Amino acid sequence: MRRAHLLSLALSALCASCAALNAPSSPPLANAHSVPDLSSYRLRRVGLLPFNGKGLDPARSRELQESFLFELAGRSKFEVVLLTPQNLAEVDAAQPYERGVYTARSILDISERFRLDGLLVGTVTQMQVYSPQLLGMQLELVAAETGLVIWSSECRIDGADSGFQARLARYQASQSTADGSDGEMEVTLLSPARLMRFAAAQVAATL
Repeated sequence: MRRAHLLSLALSALCASCAALNAPSSPPLANAHSVPDLSSYRLRRVGLLPFNGKGLDPARSRELQESFLFELAGRSKFEVVLLTPQNLAEVDAAQPYERGVYTARSILDISERFRLDGLLVGTVTQMQVYSPQLLGMQLELVAAETGLVIWSSECRIDGADSGFQARLARYQASQSTADGSDGEMEVTLLSPARLMRFAAAQVAATL
């Protein structure tokens, strides 16, 4: 009787695993929008500006910027140039990037100085670094020639959401195969730096 009960439990677990594998993929964590003529823009070098947002300190901003630099470098068709606050201070003493406001003049000045075809402007809309972590962000691609946003992507991650955790488990498994990382989901759920890297991968995949 006990053997029959154990066999039943094993079969139930197997069926659950099969159902998970055959279930439709969950909706993307990042949603992107672009102008109809995006492909007509010649983008060879694009600057990645420091992220801004309420409660985002310089260290977190740098971590997020570096996460996006890594993810975009392997996915985008253009060269991504990391720009520091010091770089931007040399261009515009008013430092409009600190307020999250980019005028056409500042975009042109930055683009000309660093020979860029566009700028990636990132904003953190929500951040909670203790468990369960929360992270919301937006990334916009601004064309240097027009000063207009030609592509944008939004992402919101809730560490307590089961759908997110399932997607994270698949991502961690792929990272373990690709670069030898330990792939422990529990560590990422407690690490703001790892969650930033995961979020960057989600957004970069929409570009």
